[in-house]
Amino acid sequence: MARWRSGARTDAWGSLRTAQITLDDLPREVLDLAEVGRYEVLVDGLGGFTLTAALGTPVPGKIVLDPEFRLPGRQMSAAAAPGRPIGVPTDPAVLAEVRALVEEFGRFHTDLVGSAPTWAQPATEAELTAVETRLGVRLPEDLRALYLVLANDFAESGLLGRYSHTKLDWVEPWESWPESVFEQDPVYTVRPAGRVKRLSHSPWWVRFGGDRACNNLFVDLDPDVDGTRGQVIEHGRDFHGAPRLVAASVRDMLVDVVTALRAGRHEVRRGALDVAATFDTGSIEPHSTTFIGVPTEVDDPWRAQRVSLVDAGVADLADLANLSLLTDLNIVRAGRVVGDARRLPRLESLSIDAAAVDTEGTGGHPELWDLSLSGVQQAVRAHDLGGVIRLSIAGIDVPDLESLDVPKVLVADAAQVERLLRADKLRALAALSIESRAPLADVVRLRDQVSGERTEVFHVSGQGLPVVAGR
Repeated sequence: MARWRSGARTDAWGSLRTAQITLDDLPREVLDLAEVGRYEVLVDGLGGFTLTAALGTPVPGKIVLDPEFRLPGRQMSAAAAPGRPIGVPTDPAVLAEVRALVEEFGRFHTDLVGSAPTWAQPATEAELTAVETRLGVRLPEDLRALYLVLANDFAESGLLGRYSHTKLDWVEPWESWPESVFEQDPVYTVRPAGRVKRLSHSPWWVRFGGDRACNNLFVDLDPDVDGTRGQVIEHGRDFHGAPRLVAASVRDMLVDVVTALRAGRHEVRRGALDVAATFDTGSIEPHSTTFIGVPTEVDDPWRAQRVSLVDAGVADLADLANLSLLTDLNIVRAGRVVGDARRLPRLESLSIDAAAVDTEGTGGHPELWDLSLSGVQQAVRAHDLGGVIRLSIAGIDVPDLESLDVPKVLVADAAQVERLLRADKLRALAALSIESRAPLADVVRLRDQVSGERTEVFHVSGQGLPVVAGR
């Protein structure tokens, strides 16, 4: 028997109709399959088929039992320091300094480009108060002052280097992109450490502008212990794992730009002023390094927070112990993995694709919360899999699986889920992914047992598919 599985949006029915099969006995719900569903067609090579349709869920094998559960770095940040009360006018000294910096920039722009910047009218204190009331927090004084001088810079004058601030209506907290608990990576450390909290997003990162290429500027209203309220960070399309600290404040960005103009660090390109501000690095700081075969020296440990080690005959974790910031290790196509994971004290995520694993220290590692094994041809003890938050062991032989300290997020095959259900070990799960080539009906049955829900399933058999001869 061969299996063909697809989602509801794929036109599998066209193939069956082409074979001129009468589908009148199919329930109307299956033929419609509207927006959500999963189906599987088993063919026997002799023209016969069995169709299974599971309605109401596009991916039956992925079950989120606790929608409020968050992996490390994805928790909501605590309440931000409020700053001055909402409704109080902007600090006049800050306003005067920001106004002077903007005006000086305007004079440079006029002299160098030959025309004054195209700027919007100032915002008002009432407009600022309305935005802050919506946000529930007061904006930093220098950002308030910038809006009181210039309501937006849609013309991208260069006042904030390659960035520009948007209109007040678009000032809003950072909303992260939808993420699956089965796919999230660790959050890396922002350089320098201690300034920005290790979070994937925060309601206290308030977006006020960007580079018009889907990278955004935020004022950070809930900094880490060594940070300052109102520091500016960048996050968006080009960032993976952590934002970038841009400047200590909006005021510092303005000072940096004007200082560069005074020093002659600028160009005029096609009628636009390009300022070489020190905060404008022009590139995204990488956090990852890839080694082929054997690890080599890394000059900058900040660039080795995530390491991929590929095609190593023997991968020894001790060879990576000099990487002081190593947080996320991905070993791919190794013959054997050896060593003590405790030699990597900051390690949070470990993914091993290897024929053999002879490691210590994974179970009970103080920082390790994510462990994934694949391709392992030997038995693995449940003890060595314990203590993590997310565990992926589909296809791995775990003889004493019933003694596993089951994590909050589990990726397992159908047979493993069956065993853990019989042992009543899945009550505390937050999410489960059944990674298996088991029949769809079996996956749905396990899903319903774990979730306590009931999925509609239809089965139909028939004849008449074209037979294709081949090797």
